[in-house]
Amino acid sequence: MNLLDKLNHYFLEEPWFKPENKILLAVSGGQDSMVLFEVCLHLKLNFSVAYFCYGLRPEENKTEVQFIEKTCQINNIPLFIQHVSQEDLEDLQAGGVQEKARTLRYNWFKTLKNEYQFDYLFTAHHANDQAETILFNLSRGTGLKGLGGIKLVNGWHIRPLLQASKVELSTYAEQHNIQFCEDSSNAKLDYSRNKIRHEVLKPLQNAFPNAIANMSQTAKILQETQALLVAFVEDFILTHCKKDQEALIIPAKALLNFNEAKGLLYAILNRYNFNLVQTENILTAIANKHEMAAIASSKWEVIYSRDSLYVLPHLEFTSSIEVTALNQSYHFNHQIICFQVEPKTDVLDLKDGAIYLDADKIKLPIQLRLAAPGDKFKPFGSKGSKLVSDSINQKKLSPIAKREVFVLTQLNEIIALLPLFPSQNFAVSKATQNILKITYKKS
Repeated sequence: MNLLDKLNHYFLEEPWFKPENKILLAVSGGQDSMVLFEVCLHLKLNFSVAYFCYGLRPEENKTEVQFIEKTCQINNIPLFIQHVSQEDLEDLQAGGVQEKARTLRYNWFKTLKNEYQFDYLFTAHHANDQAETILFNLSRGTGLKGLGGIKLVNGWHIRPLLQASKVELSTYAEQHNIQFCEDSSNAKLDYSRNKIRHEVLKPLQNAFPNAIANMSQTAKILQETQALLVAFVEDFILTHCKKDQEALIIPAKALLNFNEAKGLLYAILNRYNFNLVQTENILTAIANKHEMAAIASSKWEVIYSRDSLYVLPHLEFTSSIEVTALNQSYHFNHQIICFQVEPKTDVLDLKDGAIYLDADKIKLPIQLRLAAPGDKFKPFGSKGSKLVSDSINQKKLSPIAKREVFVLTQLNEIIALLPLFPSQNFAVSKATQNILKITYKKS
């Protein structure tokens, strides 16, 4: 089965092979993308070409631009060319070229999609790219998703050649006299993918001629398995878990009811960039019913408290700010805290969640800060001092609510535990003439 027959066999009924759809074809000028260009012409698809010029190979880039411009002109195909900015070029030259370049390129594709209403993006990834990706992911350490490699369809991004090998593309290019440009960087071993291509994949193919096809088929199986796992995890979350804004709350009992609790928990937490070792530590804490300090990934943290696991966005907290004037609001640690002085009334509305202090006892500046170990104060209605931590625990707050508790101090004396208690020494009394009303809302 030749390349066109294979594409027709797999994709004849797919919406992205219909002439009425607008396709953006990413072209580098190399053999793979020029084969896909020829295929799109043959199938009479409605497509435009996009070429992103990084400027890292000035002479070759110049040749590629001229070649692509001429090819598109001859075939009456619309062409978009983007040259990297000097700032981005310097950033690319500083290191991490491949990932940075990919980000720049795909951001530009999205811009074109939005501006010109393209339906699909075609790229010329093939079965050898799939094998390289699997080996690359495996060498770095990965899970089921990473072993599944590249997806044929990922949103608007389509890879029509993913089931075809490099040999098939080269044969098609030779049979149809397809012209293309050589990229000298593909031969360099500076990049991890090139090392895998030349030093791992080629010897593997020599030892096992069907390796590319087998890895491609395995990737499809693993992608289906991953999809099944995702559906199972989604059902577990929907059935057993709660969501509080961005936070996910997982009941320990529901989790431990599964024989493969570790696998299930890892499947959930891996979405938040937690690794297997962290998952095992968390599961140990749950099994032993030990409350634990937060375990963090890049953007999330996990806290086990009161028989539930809380997955929370990782937030940066400021240690303290000064309140230098009243009758205004202050932004502090993702909250807007309003300080309003009012004449005392006979009845205070305690249902609005506000804290009330005797305004006449306030001497500015006062300080709004995070609670510290060993902090003590005298809560309203209490006969003696208590640890702030005990007062917080007494309220049985969730980890979500605990992150919104701060202390308000005057000359190092805690005058309120916000938003829970005023201090007895600063509480509103019969002698109070003016009150300080303190209210909260999320910023």
